[in-house]
Amino acid sequence: MVNNGILLKEVQHGILKSVDPISDSLSVGAKSKIDLHACMHSNNYGKHYRLHRNKLAKRLHKPELRTIRLYDFRHYFATMLYSKTRDILLVKQQMGHRKIETTLIYTQLLNLNDDEWTCRTANNIKDATQLIENG
Repeated sequence: MVNNGILLKEVQHGILKSVDPISDSLSVGAKSKIDLHACMHSNNYGKHYRLHRNKLAKRLHKPELRTIRLYDFRHYFATMLYSKTRDILLVKQQMGHRKIETTLIYTQLLNLNDDEWTCRTANNIKDATQLIENG
């Protein structure tokens, strides 16, 4: 979004982050190309992702691909970034989180003793209940 010669980028949940001042000529050109309402209130990313994901799953005959959410890529990025850097503040900044507690969610799946990460699965209702209760 362009506002008074400043290029703004929506980071998360409607929070705007100032990126850089831009020239007047670039500002005019950008305003003509950007629909401000669509940028602020668009859910098209998820809609288009689901459409293409479902087509791919059908073509490859792999219905399990339909279980991969767009959010899962965000979660994977944050988890892998923390795994590689062990810098929670960098992950917080990259994800656009306001609170470090939000970012700490991504570290819970990591086993910091080795380079592999693990995730538990549930085989029955009792195991699922225990996993949910433990977070």
